[in-house]
Amino acid sequence: MHSQMKLSAAQFRILVIFNSLGDTILVVPGSLTADSKQEAWIPAILGVGVGVLLV
Repeated sequence: MHSQMKLSAAQFRILVIFNSLGDTILVVPGSLTADSKQEAWIPAILGVGVGVLLV
């Protein structure tokens, strides 16, 4: 027997935020630093900042 569980709006919001931040921290800085070579820290910080603003 399957019991149905419902997420509250706050729980859903937290899941979406954590998922977006995780993707942003892993994907965006990596792709930007591949092109920037020595100044890799700049796009990494910008990528995380933009990700946080989007969330």
